[in-house]
Amino acid sequence: MYIHIHRNTMFARFGILLTIINIALQVESVSIVSVSPSGTHKTIASALATIPNDSSAWEVDIAPGTYVEQISITRAGPITFRGQTNGTPSSYLDNLVTLAWNQTTASGVSDEATSALMVNTAQFKAYNINFKQLWGSKFAGPQAVAVSINADKVGFYQSYFFGYQDTLFAGVHSTIGRQYFKGCYIVGAVDYIFGSASAYFDSCTIASNGPGHLTAQKRTKSNDSSDAIKSGYIFNNCRVVADSNTNGVNLKAKVDLGRPWSPYARVVYMNTYMSDIITPAGWGSWYSVTLGDYSNVQYYEYNNTGPGSWSQNAAARASVNYTRQLTASEASAYSLKTWFGDVSWI
Repeated sequence: MYIHIHRNTMFARFGILLTIINIALQVESVSIVSVSPSGTHKTIASALATIPNDSSAWEVDIAPGTYVEQISITRAGPITFRGQTNGTPSSYLDNLVTLAWNQTTASGVSDEATSALMVNTAQFKAYNINFKQLWGSKFAGPQAVAVSINADKVGFYQSYFFGYQDTLFAGVHSTIGRQYFKGCYIVGAVDYIFGSASAYFDSCTIASNGPGHLTAQKRTKSNDSSDAIKSGYIFNNCRVVADSNTNGVNLKAKVDLGRPWSPYARVVYMNTYMSDIITPAGWGSWYSVTLGDYSNVQYYEYNNTGPGSWSQNAAARASVNYTRQLTASEASAYSLKTWFGDVSWI
């Protein structure tokens, strides 16, 4: 196995450098790291340690293997992780690289501190990497995160996320950050996509491995119409299904599309297939002692299909007073370009 890092360069295949000429007519040096006897860096962390904390753009190309380590991204400039694949890089099914960690909040740390990957800087991207919280294989709590994101302009492409409770923290604490997920597979059971980010899930598979709630969104204010970046989770052209391994549990009608972590939660599902794991009512509720007012919750659906969709459960959906179907005109506000505005960073 090897990890290959380079700055502002392009690779046809791993380890093969194409000739490029940048505007300054300077070719940056390339560092090769390997787990072979001749390798310099055997872990992702050691490779990251060689990258300067400045505004330059870097890429870390990671060869096949399982890397059991906890990674925190804090550098100032853009950085990309690219995992080698077995075939086309357009699908997570061919991923050969896994970043794994095993820790829960029972160890005395925060939710986010249990993550295999913690992204704390803008302009991070990951391609074709599996992120696993190993505790998830126990099919039980407490909270144990695979990836936590506390940054703006972050993208994951054809990546796999595995956990059980709180798999993916798509949030940002101080401001609202934009996060984009394309062609990803996300596994969990309880609140397994959670946080306050402006997150867009494009052609992803959301797969439950136990009873529970797909999302726990935490928008922090009722009126954000004038905000350049709006908090909310948008699922477009996705699939909501049971994972291939549910520990023997039949999940039919045992999963909901989300429960509000705040009185202003916003989640939209559109053009999405919903299997029979979704309850007829579709949506869940938070603990009554902490959330009693649902009047500002925005839970929307549009043009979804499958046995768990609104069209197949209209009466039960209509009984939930904090969700409704969107019109085509309303749904257009949640297209990728309209939602994010600037998409050049994607």
